[in-house]
Amino acid sequence: MSDDQRVTRQVSLLPVRSKPEALPEQPSQLLKPGGILVFEHLMDESGSERAAAWLPKPNGLFEVFGRLRILRYEDTRAQADWSWRPERIARLVAQK
Repeated sequence: MSDDQRVTRQVSLLPVRSKPEALPEQPSQLLKPGGILVFEHLMDESGSERAAAWLPKPNGLFEVFGRLRILRYEDTRAQADWSWRPERIARLVAQK
């Protein structure tokens, strides 16, 4: 994406339910000062090199969202609303 095609509008709330790399820009650039990011996603459980590339790695979210102030982080095995069984899920709330 070229510079002139980038999103110029910033938001106060950015819900993310896809892999962070799918965002058009760095999340910190999409948020207004004081804006909140809410993230929930299925996580890689195996730790294997052969794990699906689209799954965030454990603690990898701190690299992606590191420019934001992490208010809450949870890496747990829980019932997800998109699955019929418990899954490893990461939930993160951060503020710019």
